[in-house]
Amino acid sequence: MFFSEKETLGPTTPGDLEAQNEKVVPQSPSASTETTVVGGDGLNSPQPSKQGRFSTFLRTGTFTEDRGAAWRKGIKMPLPEQYTRKIDNEPAGYPQLAAFLDSDPNFTMCRRFGVLHTRLLLYRQDELRDLERRLAQVDREDSLTEEGQQFLASREMDEEHRQDLIDEIDQKLKAYDELVLRCQSLIAMRQPAKRNFRSLTTWVDNEKPLCVEEMDFIHQRQDFVTLAAEREDGWFDGLVEDALMSIPCRFTKILFSSKSQREKTDDRYVHYVSKKRLDMLIRVLLMFFAVALLVVPVFILLVAKREGYLRVVIVLLFTGAFSMALSVFTKARRHEVFAATAA
Repeated sequence: MFFSEKETLGPTTPGDLEAQNEKVVPQSPSASTETTVVGGDGLNSPQPSKQGRFSTFLRTGTFTEDRGAAWRKGIKMPLPEQYTRKIDNEPAGYPQLAAFLDSDPNFTMCRRFGVLHTRLLLYRQDELRDLERRLAQVDREDSLTEEGQQFLASREMDEEHRQDLIDEIDQKLKAYDELVLRCQSLIAMRQPAKRNFRSLTTWVDNEKPLCVEEMDFIHQRQDFVTLAAEREDGWFDGLVEDALMSIPCRFTKILFSSKSQREKTDDRYVHYVSKKRLDMLIRVLLMFFAVALLVVPVFILLVAKREGYLRVVIVLLFTGAFSMALSVFTKARRHEVFAATAA
């Protein structure tokens, strides 16, 4: 015997219970989540308690309120644990090679297939040349007759053959223009630094992730382009980085690499350098070098104040050294070097 919600939650008197041949099972005060009514036929009918639902709502509201209060007070909530993709855990082959190339921006490089792009450009160019010749021939033939001259003077009166030829030229030109822009963007991309490409070839030669035929791409260095953003670095940055890695001190490698970089591989021959920390070190070194270029000639001129020719030579030497340092250590343009030297 089932009870409706109204009969279950309504007031019950002893007389009503006797009339219905029912009994109420006493419930402990702690049971506030549900109410059970036992009928004469032995069937149980659980009913959710309003107090239980309300207490759940309060708990949810309190949790949301705590997070909102923390946000208003400027308290930073802890971020979930971050996962570093490890090269050694990837399956050998293309998955491991892809993980290595993605492990550092300096390794994101690929072939541009310059010869294939140029050949395709030549083919599309010759197709347009042929269409151009055919259109010129049709125009010359129509110019010899009076009716053909009317075709040339009006687009609406033009013959269908010429319209089809112009539509074909339009489609070919769209493909040709798109190909030209693609080739231009590829040519504008920089080649990877020699040291970065050498790191890639060394890793590939040691690990041999691919078969012999498919590893042949690493022998086409002149065809490679880098996908990394252009940085203001030069040979001095590479010199400092090589010097840091050649120091037989584990503390140096830890100091100039982040925790996530060290977790990428357990290979003791692979070392990652944090560009942010390396740039900071290079800025400090260049700052001391620039100060030396300014202060050292002043002291020399103070010592050699009676030697007129010597003072001129010192000024010329340090001015040239400043221009050379500006050209070598930075990517300043010619007019920028000239303006800085003249100043």
